[in-house]
Amino acid sequence: SSSCLPIEMPSSALFGVGEGAWSLADYAYFCAEQKSSAALALSLAADLGTAFSMANIAPADYRARAQSLLAELPRYQCADGGFGYWPDGCRYGNFYLTAYVLHVLRVTSTLGMATPSVDETAALAFLDTNLRANPPDLPQWLPAWTASASYAVRELTARKLNEDANITRLAARLDFFPIFALSYLADAMVSPSGVRHPQYADVIRRLTNAIRLEGDRAHVEELDDDALLWLWNSNVRSTAVVLEGLTRRHDDAQLLPALGPGLV
Repeated sequence: SSSCLPIEMPSSALFGVGEGAWSLADYAYFCAEQKSSAALALSLAADLGTAFSMANIAPADYRARAQSLLAELPRYQCADGGFGYWPDGCRYGNFYLTAYVLHVLRVTSTLGMATPSVDETAALAFLDTNLRANPPDLPQWLPAWTASASYAVRELTARKLNEDANITRLAARLDFFPIFALSYLADAMVSPSGVRHPQYADVIRRLTNAIRLEGDRAHVEELDDDALLWLWNSNVRSTAVVLEGLTRRHDDAQLLPALGPGLV
């Protein structure tokens, strides 16, 4: 006699991820970060067609849901040009959040989503104004400040603006950088022609030194700093940011096979 052991294999490396993405897209309390994040997840899922499945949301509806969320973002733009967490009438924008919203708008536009009627010029000016301000005097606030400033510089350079002075200024404070912020700065350090800043290799070295390998999986061990909780910090988020950056910039390919499974 003989017996058989049935084995079921997922057809995609994204198997099981859809539930988490659906939780994000269907989250009930919508501040600007949550709306932007849900719009980003839905836009990326729509770009994958039917390969990515979320419970209770049909793939055919991803783009419409994302577009509806993006259309609400102008309500979160504040009087100073930045974006605030809550809609309608805010006076002062949030430095990190504004960089994030601009990042989401940039990425979703490349995926064919219509850009909502935000005043992007005013938002970029808000980032520039905050970059010109002095960094905090207290060392414990420098990780959060470097994260916000490097994210702002990344979004400004992504729009072909010259940020050499700010990049050099930030590179002098690498000891205070969270790991995900090193990835932001690395992006800003690559010119449109592909030329890398003289300190680019040091940034990548610091970034990769924070990757912890466990068998065939790896994750980023982020800086343990309570102030980073205000920037939605976690090892999972940092691992995703680092993996995306290493892949897009064609950095150390040896780490990628372990980071992917670790993130999933």
